[in-house]
Amino acid sequence: MEKIKGKIQFLPRRGEFKSLMAELEKLGTQCSIIQCDYSYNITAISKIVRSIKGDIFVTANPYYGLFAAILAKKFGKIKYSIFRPVGDYQTENDFRYGKINYRIRCLLKMLENSFSLRDVDFTLAVSNWLRKKLERYGLKNVYTLYNGVDCIRFKPRETDERYRTQILCIMNFDIYKKLEPLYMFLTEYKKSKLPYHITFLGDGFYLDSLKKDTLKLGLDKKVTFKGWVENIEYYYSNCDILVHPSGLDAFPSAILEAGASAKPVVATNVGGIPEIIIDGKTGFITNNLNDFSNYVEKLMENSELSEKMGIRARKRIVDKFTWEKTAARFYDILKKENIKV
Repeated sequence: MEKIKGKIQFLPRRGEFKSLMAELEKLGTQCSIIQCDYSYNITAISKIVRSIKGDIFVTANPYYGLFAAILAKKFGKIKYSIFRPVGDYQTENDFRYGKINYRIRCLLKMLENSFSLRDVDFTLAVSNWLRKKLERYGLKNVYTLYNGVDCIRFKPRETDERYRTQILCIMNFDIYKKLEPLYMFLTEYKKSKLPYHITFLGDGFYLDSLKKDTLKLGLDKKVTFKGWVENIEYYYSNCDILVHPSGLDAFPSAILEAGASAKPVVATNVGGIPEIIIDGKTGFITNNLNDFSNYVEKLMENSELSEKMGIRARKRIVDKFTWEKTAARFYDILKKENIKV
């Protein structure tokens, strides 16, 4: 087994790795984050390569981050390049949608992605569903490494009316494929005439069109859009349930965080969602939007059932999806690859 003395360096795509790094450092591993302005050009790639000083480089960025990792390895700056995807980027970057410059960038990214993926040492998929997807795309040496959740930050709390809502929905509004069931859910929600208020958190390219659709449906009095918020944990602990009608999700953090906050979730049966929710125990999973609305009503009308599911959801998250467990699993994978840090 090869002993690696240098740091493990991480390049995040959004906010990944900080919690994982904290757990790895508790175990005596030196870690650091490479800062990047994320402008999509050759300057950003060269800046990443110049910043690499460790033996192991882990990137969640599927494009110029991956490309920089391969260049760094060819230049002898690192021994191991590891890819950490958190989504099915092949499907997410559907260039049929969006403005022309977005579609062109997606095509360029996918070409760069295809070139770089051949040379990574191994890949850490965020769910079993994504691992199987990547293997079907031809990737070798793919492991499942679940994301964790901070169960101290996300936990049951006393009611605070400043954050109170009945139904919470937290989505990434940048990915069209993800949002298709959400549009259908709102239509079904209108038909069912449920009286509960929904608060949406999140931002993205398609958010404005979603707002227009809620107006057309006459749901503007039942729906509130708050964008991105800093103190998101208080919204979880002050809702009754989380809904997640998504068309594409490898392993959504929103469901982990809701569970840690002891809230049941009603979600679509896609991607890695069934790996988090135990249907009928910690929440409900269905792709039938009529059933979806019925499950929402069932939980909202039965507080005892909702509370029991929430308690079971938190127990499952604490038992299976903490960052401590993610760090331990990461070490196990390094050992399988004959790497000792």
